[in-house]
Amino acid sequence: MKINFKIAGLISLLLIFLIFITNIHFEKYNNNVLYSEKFALKERTKELQNINYITREEAISKGLDVLKDGFGINLNRDQISENIDLYESEEGYEWYIMWSENDKSQKYYCNILADNGDIKSIVVENSNFDENHKKSYEAINISKAEDIIKPLIKSLDLNIENMKVYLNYSDNYGTVLIVKDKNDNSYFYEININYKDEKIIYFRKVENVNSIEILK
Repeated sequence: MKINFKIAGLISLLLIFLIFITNIHFEKYNNNVLYSEKFALKERTKELQNINYITREEAISKGLDVLKDGFGINLNRDQISENIDLYESEEGYEWYIMWSENDKSQKYYCNILADNGDIKSIVVENSNFDENHKKSYEAINISKAEDIIKPLIKSLDLNIENMKVYLNYSDNYGTVLIVKDKNDNSYFYEININYKDEKIIYFRKVENVNSIEILK
C-alpha cells in the first residue's frame, strides 16, 4: 500500500508540473501580437514592433466579417476548425486563413495583407458540389450581378458607384465578373458567382495594369 501511495504521489506531482508548464506556454502566447500558428517570427518580431501590422485575431475577425456581410456566410468559431499561417510574399507579410466546418464538407480560404488589412482573396469551397452542374450553366446579366456583389463591395469599404462591372465570361460553375475602379487602373477585382444559387464563391484582388487595358 505504501508503494501505491508513493506512485500516486509521483503521478500527482508530474501532472501538476505538466499543468504548470502548459500554463507558462499559453501565457507567453498573446493574440494581440503578430503571431502565426506555425512560427512567431522570433528575431524579426523586434524589428516589426513599430510597424502597424494587423494581428492574428484582427485578421480572423476581418475575414469573418467579410464572409458574413459580403458573402452572406455566418460562421460560428465554436463550430469550425481554423488553420492560420503567416508568410512572407512579394507584397510583404500575409495572413492565410482556412476555416473548415466540423463535418469537413465545407471550407473557406482567406488571404489578408498584414500591413494594411486588405483582403486579397476569399474562396468558398464545397466538396459536395454537384458535378452535374458543370454540364449546363447560364450567365447572370450585369444588372443582376451588380445587385449580388453590392454587399461584398460595401463590406470591403468600397463605393459601388465608383466601380465598373464587366461580364468577363461564364464558366462551368457560373458567371465571372471583372470589377474595377473607374479612376484607378492599377488593380481590379475578379468575382465568381454561382449561377444556380446566385451566391459569390470566389473573390480576388489583382494588381496588374496590363491585364485590364482591354477593359478601358
